[in-house]
This record gives sequence, C-alpha cells and structure tokens, in this order.
Amino acid sequence: MPIGKATFKLKEAIVPTRRAVIYTRVSDTNEGNNGVSHEFQETACRSRAAELGYEVIEVFRDNFSGKYLHERPELSRLRELVRQGHIQAVFVWKLDRFSRRLAQRVICVQELRDHGCQYISATEEISDSPEGRLLESILGAIAEFEVERTLERSQAGIAVLKGRCLPICQGKARYGYRYIKESRTREIVEDEAKWVRKIFEWCVGGDSSMVIAARLNRFGVLCPAVGRGVKTRGASPQWHSSTIRSILKDASYAGAPMVSGKKRSTAEVSRKGHKRTEKTNPAEWWKAKDPTPPLVDKETFDHVQEALRSRRKTRDGRTAEYPHLLRGMVKCKICGRSMSPWKTKNPAGKTYFYFCCVSRQMGCNCGNAVTPIAWLDEQVWSSVVNLMRDKDAIEARCREFMKENKCDDLERDQAAHQSKISEARESIQRLIRMLGSSDDPEILTPLQGRLAELRSNIEAHQSEVRHIESKLFTVKNQAYALQHWAEACQVGGEIIDEENVTFDYKRKLLKALDLQVFAAKKSIQMSLGLPLVIPDSSPGLAASPTSPAARPDVRGAITTRR
Repeated sequence: MPIGKATFKLKEAIVPTRRAVIYTRVSDTNEGNNGVSHEFQETACRSRAAELGYEVIEVFRDNFSGKYLHERPELSRLRELVRQGHIQAVFVWKLDRFSRRLAQRVICVQELRDHGCQYISATEEISDSPEGRLLESILGAIAEFEVERTLERSQAGIAVLKGRCLPICQGKARYGYRYIKESRTREIVEDEAKWVRKIFEWCVGGDSSMVIAARLNRFGVLCPAVGRGVKTRGASPQWHSSTIRSILKDASYAGAPMVSGKKRSTAEVSRKGHKRTEKTNPAEWWKAKDPTPPLVDKETFDHVQEALRSRRKTRDGRTAEYPHLLRGMVKCKICGRSMSPWKTKNPAGKTYFYFCCVSRQMGCNCGNAVTPIAWLDEQVWSSVVNLMRDKDAIEARCREFMKENKCDDLERDQAAHQSKISEARESIQRLIRMLGSSDDPEILTPLQGRLAELRSNIEAHQSEVRHIESKLFTVKNQAYALQHWAEACQVGGEIIDEENVTFDYKRKLLKALDLQVFAAKKSIQMSLGLPLVIPDSSPGLAASPTSPAARPDVRGAITTRR
C-alpha cells in the first residue's frame, strides 16, 4: 500500500504582546500654549511605540510643573501600575516630562527598571548602557538648570513689576474687563459690563444673589467660566449665587486698582488632584498705579455691601430660628447640587419644611421632588444609631481601610529604598578609600563623578523614604482614629437615645462621621468618610439620673488628616 506524502503544518508562534503606557505632562492647564500639548506628545509617543512593537494600553496626563513629583496624581497612578508588573515600557516625549529634577528622575527610572519596565523617550535615543546613562544624567542636569534659570527670571520679573507698581496680569481678567498686556491695564468689555451693572442694579433693588443667578440663566447670559471660550477645569455653564456674590464684593468694579501678589502656588494638591494656592503676607502685596475703569459708582458699591451684610444677619437669624439636623449635608441624588431647607404653609397656616434642590432657584430645575425634613432626619439618625451599635460592621470597615491603603506595599517600598541607601553608602566608603590611595588624575576624575552620582542617589532615595514615611504615618493615624472611634461607638451606641441626647450633640456626631446624604423623593443614600474628630460627649448629652457614673467616657477628640 503506497504511503502518501506526509504534510505538516507549523503552528504560528504566539508572540506575547508587549504592553506600554504613555505619560504626557504640560506645566499649565491651558495646554498647547507652548506647542507641546498632551495631544502633540501622545502622537509622537504612539508613533514610537508602534515602531518598537508595543501596544499602548493607557495614557496618563498631568498638568503640573516638572519640579513636583509626589503631587502629580497621574504619575503616582502610573508608578503604582508599574509596581504591579502590568506594563513593560513607559513612553515619554522627552526625558524631562517625567521630572526636571535629576535626583527625582533617577529614583523614578530606577524604580521602573527594578520592576522590569523600560523608560523610552520618543525624541531622544538613550540606550541602557553606561554611556546612555551618562547622557541621561547630562540631559537631566540641563533640564534642572533650565528650571532654576526660569524660576530666577520669573522672580526677577516680578521684582521689576513690584518696583514699578505694575500688575502681573496673569490668569483671566475680571468679568467685564480684559487685560491689555502692553500697558498692563484693564479695559472694559461692554458686552459683559452691561450685565455687571444690571447685577448691581438688581441687588440694590432687593434681589438676592440666587434670584439674580436664576434670572441670568433664564436670559441665556453666558457665565464667566465659559463665556469667553476659555477651557476652565470644572467649569459650570450656569450662573451660581457664589459667582454673583464674588462680583458684588469685588471693589474693582468701583474703580479700585489691581492688587498683585496675593496668592502663590504650593506643592500640595486637592482631593481632585488640582494644585492648591495659599495667601501670601499682605506686606508682599502691591497695588497697580493705574486705577481700574469703574463700572459702578462708589455710592452704589457701598450700598450693595451694606445690603449684603444685612442679609447675612437675617440669614443667620433664620438659621437659628429653624435649626435643621442635616443642614449642609444633603445633596441632590439626580444632579449632585446641594439641597437647602425650604418652608411652605398650607391654607390653614400649618408650616411644612422640605429639602429642595437649589436647581429650582437657579432656573434649571433637575426635576427632583422635595424631601420632607422631618422624615429625612428620622431615617438618617436611626441609621447612624444602628451603625454605632454594630461593632462588627465598624471593625470590617477598619480592615477594609487598611487593605485599601496597602500599608504592606508601602513598608516593602520603604525597606527597598533604605536598602539602596545602605548600598550606596557602602559604595561611597569604598570610593573614598580608592580616592585616598591614588593620585592619578585619569583615575580620580571618574571616581569623583561616580561619588557625586551616588550622593545624588542617596538624596533621592531619602526623599522617597520621607514621602513613604509621611504617607504611612497618615494612614496608620487614620486607622488608629477609626479603631478608637469604633470603641467610642460601642460605648456611644449604649448611651445615645432620644431621651438624653441633644440636638447639638447629634450635629457634632454627624459632622464627625463626615456624613453625606443624597436624596431623591423618598429615596436616600448615605456615605460616611473617615472620622475627623471624635465629638466630645460631655456638652452634648443632657444630664440623666439613670446613667451610671462609672460608664466609660466617649471623649477623646482625636484629630487626623485625610
């Protein structure tokens, strides 16, 4: 029987996909002003990744200066992804996108390499060799020099402006004006100025800021955040009462000159990842020599300030007359805006109290129904009391919190950095002995360069250790406060009842729980943050002859930061 020709089909080799991410950074929120926007950097990085056969799985974007490291939320998220071993490469447009500080970049790049991840520049050919690392250090030193030089030029320019009594003219101009950078003065924009005059006129006529905001929304007037086509982070397309009040309180509209130097950026960031600013010492402020063209006269401005003060007193009195347990803690479950207390009367004269979404007063009703205050207070308070009496649920939250914050990972990273510091110090001791045993310049020069590099590495690792220690301290302090609060809740759950607890103590407790209530019709959802302060029970609880004197005290006021 003839044997047929055997045929074999080779299986195609399965090539594992190499996964990479792209990191882009611009120094300000108005991206693209310097020609290197996020999109520009991302395009170059994607092209380079395709050439090298990488699959881009995510893009991280930060709007921060290159001198900040730990304050950049997207970079922190990227580093966490690298530690988990999910990616093989990080692409950047240039090396200075990671950091303009040489010591900081040494730490980050070494961290990538320790986890098997490459650091690739789309525009600079840097090889992973001694020569490549030397070139990388040189480029990093140049970038750090550029930061220092730019900072020095900025400070010198500010000093010149201050000496000549000229404003800085940064950011957006006041609503109703535009900046003239050549003369460093303000110029009236009549299309906006007419509405500013109307706002002051309506306020003099007795309209509240909420009513004025709703009227402008009905008229279709563009608010300052979006009316000029400027992309503003978190900008709302609606007028709000807070925007109206800021206009009414601004003395610039009465002709006051611009004041510069009031704020400066800090290294801190908010919960949402935005850069924070802080007020400077008033001694550092300076006024512009040229006044602002007024939109209202001084008498009208003074009359508006007096009207705002009188309304404030009336509002405070009304708050004292009608106290509400959840005032300031309720938000609309539909649109996310605040819900404020509201009262109505029926024909028989009976008063009803409701929480009402502020969108109704703003002229952009979201459709949420009102929520009876008495019903909401009862539901929320009973839920809080039940929580305080449920020790198992609180202990579960403690364990969940510790797991979320990954203390074990932080401690491992801390030990790794301390180990590298010890290794670098041993290397320095060996280099010092070698330097003392030789006088040959050809040997001494590279040894001195290596010694400077090791010292820079130690400084960078120490900075990383300090950051980890600070984070660990915060996490453990919060966990301790949470555990202490759990013990207090066990005691508090026994003594809190409707007979001997006061309204003030209830408010203290709810604020301590960082309570947030989302309401829609008669549907509610509550969220609790970490306790910030354990409230003092002694002024809140009324004297009760039945309470045992030997009962444990709930006091202890432990304060922590998030």
